[in-house]
Amino acid sequence: MLFVNVSDVSAASTTSVDKNSIVKSTSTVKTYVETKKTVPSSVTVANKQVTSAQYLQLLTTTTTNINKNSNQAVTVKTVAKAPKPVEKVKTGTLSKKEYISVANKINTFINTNGRLPNFVSTSLGTMRPENVIYSYSKVLDFYKTNKRLPNYVSVKPWSTISKTTTPAGSEGVSLRPVYILSDNINSKTVDNNRINILVNELKKLGLKAYNMGAGTNNIAVFNKVPSNALVVQIMGGACAATIKETGSAWYKNIVGNRKVFFVWTEGAKKITGLKWLERAHDDNFSAASFKGLANPDKYLLSHGYQYYEGYTNSKASTLAKIIYAQAKS
Repeated sequence: MLFVNVSDVSAASTTSVDKNSIVKSTSTVKTYVETKKTVPSSVTVANKQVTSAQYLQLLTTTTTNINKNSNQAVTVKTVAKAPKPVEKVKTGTLSKKEYISVANKINTFINTNGRLPNFVSTSLGTMRPENVIYSYSKVLDFYKTNKRLPNYVSVKPWSTISKTTTPAGSEGVSLRPVYILSDNINSKTVDNNRINILVNELKKLGLKAYNMGAGTNNIAVFNKVPSNALVVQIMGGACAATIKETGSAWYKNIVGNRKVFFVWTEGAKKITGLKWLERAHDDNFSAASFKGLANPDKYLLSHGYQYYEGYTNSKASTLAKIIYAQAKS
């Protein structure tokens, strides 16, 4: 079994592993992160188990060695994990020159402190150790295939890659804050009460949840909430043009790294399994040529949106649990 939980691998500190074994392991680690949405707690390299903290030391040392045309084996040191990992990084790329420089800085920090840094500074912002492990796994996986280091490595915020990260100051599951808005469905009082009931259920589950108001413009909400937020939009009817709009480039650009979850209240036309959703009777914003949308449920899902139908206040606890799962991813 490649990945196992181990509490003590300090014996590995007296051993070394060859470059090829380290490079060979990276594709499996890269795939693990992309499928499991977290880094493995330990990795087997050349039949030796190392912690994820030690693995980062192997990755960065091997990267710098390759850059110097060195095939030297890497001594596995005792490396403690970062005590309070944090991150504030934007999507972008790090040039070869920069990721080599960052690798050297990480190695210096480890040699001086005997642990991983809580973050590493880059031109894109600060990156937490898990994201650094993933990034250098991609660098060396590229090297394995192409026999050269890549000219750059792509970077995204760890919150968009993983579903198990550490919130600032402690280790555990990082949950997206939830911001709920509503169409004008019944009345301001009823609509806001609906939001508040759901907010209270979400808070019981440990989520940070906020009422953004009824009749609120969703674009205005995106401009106010953080980039990792989960925006829940409650609607009283299924509008074909609104659903179609969610797949447009401009809408996705506004959403950015946020997630959007749609909720239709009881009485709204259900879209699940619907072959054709006709243009809404009160649609006064789409082109006159727009007649409706085929397979609206599949359209939403194909663009990465999840939804819930038939909501009433009696289902607040059930919906809160579904939203909680969305906030974890």
